[in-house]
Amino acid sequence: VHMGSGMQCIQCHKFKDHKVEGAGTQMSGMDWPSNEQRPQCQNCHGGAPHKNATVNRHASAVYCTTCHIPTFARKDPTDMRRDWSKSEEVKGEGRFEPHIEFGKSVKPAYTWWNGTGTIALLDQPVKPGANGRVSLYKPSGSIQDPKARIYAFKYHTGRLPIETATNTMIPVQVGATFRTGNTMASAIGGAKGYRQNGLEPKDISYIEVERWMGIFHEVVPKAQALKCNDCHGATATRMD
Repeated sequence: VHMGSGMQCIQCHKFKDHKVEGAGTQMSGMDWPSNEQRPQCQNCHGGAPHKNATVNRHASAVYCTTCHIPTFARKDPTDMRRDWSKSEEVKGEGRFEPHIEFGKSVKPAYTWWNGTGTIALLDQPVKPGANGRVSLYKPSGSIQDPKARIYAFKYHTGRLPIETATNTMIPVQVGATFRTGNTMASAIGGAKGYRQNGLEPKDISYIEVERWMGIFHEVVPKAQALKCNDCHGATATRMD
């Protein structure tokens, strides 16, 4: 709706010294730290944009894109899983990629988010969650949190290398995989390049990872937004 109407990026995204103001989800370290400067739908539409008061009451607990982006990657497929433990040749292009699983017209994942989250740090031992995956970015918030609302996310999974002895993640040196398909060379090169001593890791294994990536584009016309029964009632399929 927005980009199709001729709007420009800077009408929503504000900049300071060539850096985006506000914080997204997983890239907040690259932004100015004030979450209040993140583009918000209500900056243009106000806090009560609907004619129906019942629908407007949802805005205190449900963010706009949760209803107004029912699916994403509707035209081009999107990367939903990336496995750096194995590679595949990209036919006709003379290069390789890690194993990638794509999705199209994907239904978002939903969770409470208060604008902050936790990340996995390279220098700390990884701690898998109850589902066995290490969270590269996990949103913070709950139904009891007055600052949190339900947001739509792309739930991305993957497989990344760790040094088995220290249980710490290794940053992947992607070029080795792209050029030769050798994913182990990417892990070893990444470890040597990141470490000040330049030493190779003693032993490399792989872990399952996850990250919650915010969805804020691909807003559909209002007639295509979610309806009450998508989330409420016996036939609801969107969320608990």
